[in-house]
Amino acid sequence: IRYYLEMGFDYILYTDIDVLFTNLNKRLDEFIVDGFDLIGVNECKDRVMTNEVIRSGFMMFRNSPGTYKLLDAWAYMFSAFENIENPEQSALEQLVQQDEFKDQVMLHSWTSFHSYDTCSGGEAAFSMHFPGAYKVERVARIVAWFEMSDYGIFKERPLTQLLGIGPSMADLSR
Repeated sequence: IRYYLEMGFDYILYTDIDVLFTNLNKRLDEFIVDGFDLIGVNECKDRVMTNEVIRSGFMMFRNSPGTYKLLDAWAYMFSAFENIENPEQSALEQLVQQDEFKDQVMLHSWTSFHSYDTCSGGEAAFSMHFPGAYKVERVARIVAWFEMSDYGIFKERPLTQLLGIGPSMADLSR
């Protein structure tokens, strides 16, 4: 992240590898909020409930002195959590609660910025995350749903054809 910020980009979007950009009618800059160094997303849990904790797998970093300070502190805190599952997430959760950083962080709703395929209500979000197992099947199911839905984001070039995946109707009913 620091490497790309030092190249002079105004913002850097960091995502986990298992993210699909699903709403191509939205622009990334629509989610920039002036005055915040770290723009993230809260978490959908239990299908429709929200957990007001930043997620480390989808964040936008502003090129600012505050962001560099936050990145340094995050790297330092990481060692305290390195022996647990998801150390980067645990360190970030602790960091953004500190007085020094909490006013630098802005969270968008998972229903608009970054949803999960396991949650209901995020179909119009900018992107969708596929954590856990069976990713290919889950991506195929979501893409097929989008191709048949009013959202129609893949109608011109169906992604299922591009990826060589085509779920059956039985797959879609799962």
